[in-house]
Amino acid sequence: MRVFRDESSLSVSPQLWPSIQRALAASRFLILLTSPEAAQSKWIAKELQEWLTRDAHGQRLLLVLTSGTLAWNEQATDFDPALSTALPSALRGVFEHEPRYIDFSWAREEEQLDLRNPRFRALVAQLAGPIHGRHVDEMEGEDVRQHRRTNRIVRATIATLTTLTVVAGSAAVIAAQQRQEAIAQRQEALRQLALATSRELAATAELRSRRDMQSAMLLSTAAFAIGDTQEARTNLARQLNQGRHVEKFLPGPGPGWDKVSLSPDGRSLTAIDQGSGAVAVQDLTRTQEPLRTLPGVSGALSAVISPNGELIAVTQPDNITVWNVTNTSLVAAFDAPDSGSPDFSPDGRILAIPGMETEGRPYPVGKTTLWDIGRHKPLGDLVGDAGQVTCHFSPDGTTIATAQGADITLWSVSSRTPIRTLTGGHDRGVFDLAFSPDSTMLASGGHDARLIVWDIATGDQLASRTHDGDVNTVAFTPDGRTLAAGDNAAGITVYDIADRTDMKGKTRLTGGHTSAVTQLVTTSDSRKVISYGDDGRLIVWTLAAQTPLILARSPGTGSEYAGNPVFSPDSRTLAIPTEAGVVLWDIARRQRLTTLPESGHHPAFSPDGRTLVTISGANVLLWDTARRTQKTTLPGAAFGNAASPGAVFSPDGRILAVPSGPSVILWDFGTLRKLGTLDARDADDVVHGLAFSPDGRTLVTGGYGHTSIDFWDVAERTRRSSLPSGSGDPVSALSFSPSGDLLAWNALESPNTAIGGDFSIVIWDTKANSRRATYTVHNGLGRTVAFSPDGRILTSDGAGVHLWSLEQGEQIISLADPSETDPAHPRGPVFSPDGRMLATTGSDNHVTLWDIDPASWSRRLCAIAGRDLSLAEWQSAHIGQPHRRICFSE
Repeated sequence: MRVFRDESSLSVSPQLWPSIQRALAASRFLILLTSPEAAQSKWIAKELQEWLTRDAHGQRLLLVLTSGTLAWNEQATDFDPALSTALPSALRGVFEHEPRYIDFSWAREEEQLDLRNPRFRALVAQLAGPIHGRHVDEMEGEDVRQHRRTNRIVRATIATLTTLTVVAGSAAVIAAQQRQEAIAQRQEALRQLALATSRELAATAELRSRRDMQSAMLLSTAAFAIGDTQEARTNLARQLNQGRHVEKFLPGPGPGWDKVSLSPDGRSLTAIDQGSGAVAVQDLTRTQEPLRTLPGVSGALSAVISPNGELIAVTQPDNITVWNVTNTSLVAAFDAPDSGSPDFSPDGRILAIPGMETEGRPYPVGKTTLWDIGRHKPLGDLVGDAGQVTCHFSPDGTTIATAQGADITLWSVSSRTPIRTLTGGHDRGVFDLAFSPDSTMLASGGHDARLIVWDIATGDQLASRTHDGDVNTVAFTPDGRTLAAGDNAAGITVYDIADRTDMKGKTRLTGGHTSAVTQLVTTSDSRKVISYGDDGRLIVWTLAAQTPLILARSPGTGSEYAGNPVFSPDSRTLAIPTEAGVVLWDIARRQRLTTLPESGHHPAFSPDGRTLVTISGANVLLWDTARRTQKTTLPGAAFGNAASPGAVFSPDGRILAVPSGPSVILWDFGTLRKLGTLDARDADDVVHGLAFSPDGRTLVTGGYGHTSIDFWDVAERTRRSSLPSGSGDPVSALSFSPSGDLLAWNALESPNTAIGGDFSIVIWDTKANSRRATYTVHNGLGRTVAFSPDGRILTSDGAGVHLWSLEQGEQIISLADPSETDPAHPRGPVFSPDGRMLATTGSDNHVTLWDIDPASWSRRLCAIAGRDLSLAEWQSAHIGQPHRRICFSE
């Protein structure tokens, strides 16, 4: 059964509605997730109207209530529009009898939404029953049932075979044979169990990836380590893509430590022991080193680090002490009963301590005391009307901002007098303040879930945004162009603040934290933000999305496309075709070796790597790769078109096939003697696809103007058979799988006047002589299609480069290069012979190397996650194997 979801089942298309119409027409049932938001959606109304043209009374329409209400009116024989807030207007008067709907509204607050949740599984069974035409009692989640069935069979098999192994001992020869068979079967049973476990872990990792990225990454690596399934491989790639803003999870202070405070430069932190109130310092540049505690400190309430990272101020019930970070020696102590968390001046010489003034006053008032650290004496008090719970110096050191409930006061440091009070912004307490680097703006976040940016000179609000929860922490980048805010919704929102009056949301960083984000600092290069949360996680985020699969880029040549790059057989050298010649690039050293002169289209290495063949005009050039000199020329042998596929070697290297317009010329590569010509049916046809079968006996051709794909007998030089190529125009690439049982090509199929046609990748079963699968990409005819050396992945281009899982029959990932502005790039994907890399061509003819090695993906995820699965996590995942380290060995 195939389930269509418009979020995940639709490729990019200039015409969305026709694609949805086709999907609706091909569907037996429509599941409507209804809510007040869905009731107002014009797209849902449009899809319902389309569906009801074939199902007028909604007999195959299944309602799932996710929020809001549905109320049936018996007298009217219809839903009550006044009481049914989740009912789209298109469904009024549709149902002849009250339909049964499934209430999923409880799931919004549920932590565990998978088939191990009995309530969730029961409702899924109710939904699946009508679709499968079976009673609800018979239904159970297919993946869970299959997994349980596999486990039962495997465990029963293991138990039975183990018993057989014990009992089989009477007859020596027979017993030995039976024992070997039992061992082999037991090993196969264990292998199948490992594969089933791998698939289940990959599915669990997929579910967790958006709400608990670190756990999902670790489960993904465990899935791959336990069983090399395609599901595990696919999930590794998706986890890397999902975590493209996460540089790494850092080990925090650990359990038992609380009230963490990051230094302004993000290089260290302080933490307070929950029991004793001791203060520890952690160097984040040396996270493997143990925490250092301040001697004799107990009962600490807070601890902050100076901007230069040299001092720590510790708040205790009756005083504040200042310590040297390097040698943990006491620098100063100040009497400060009932004080809040202090703040250092930018030069680290003054300490501002917020607190309360009660002596000689009828009621307590807020007071912030300024202390000269070096001279151990107070400089003066900033006295307000209410308790001051937080304070911050401006970067220029001239101003202090203090928060009193929902109000903020700006003070002059030199005169210790108020400048102005910022009011009317927050309606509940302010939690954090941050000045812009130029001291002209102040950002505030508070208990009212609001983030506000203020103009220091005028006191006006420049911008305001509302978050999903309390805004606990705010921070500007040093370049002043970006503002980050962490909230109770376990996320960080990054805003573009370059335009002071238009605060644009750039990125929402989620999935790293599982609870409130409480601390944020930005790095000196303005490229990263470091966060700490109530979940104890310490995360380094990159503000610009990373491209974790890119290994390297070659310099651009500035010339036009001249064919795909090609790897040498040992995967050490890359030949990059250009109009000026072929560039040979050393992959390991990431540097140019040389440029072979003359225009070099479509290079091809001989299987032994000793010869490189290029196309220059109508000539085929043969180059000695060791000496990097030209050997000889086959004049007038080629078509001389950059869009043609270029020369192709037979697998044994004995024959060279060269496309030449509508024909293909076969050459004996040893003697450079022409063996014959394979002519197309029509002289106007142009060969654009050319591929030898792995055994070298068959050559397949296709191209522009071809109405079929032709299979040629290489030895006899005759057309053996043909098959339709879709609509026949065009076929731009052909590729055999390593085993030879599959043939893939790019084709224009099902002409569609709205989008110009369905651009597809056809997978043909050469043994069954039938179509195995079709991958429709809609958005452009590709130039390239290729199988990975292990035959598990197919790559194609056409408005980008895509990797497809042949086992799963779906796209694994699309490769996007952020340096590209042309949507047609990257293109021309080519696998390295060792299967670990993919090379693509960019818009200025530069080449990008991509990491497609699943083992490397797993290592990258381990490095990002920064740890292994704990014993508790291992057991909760029901892995069924003894706990072991996956990422970091003992």
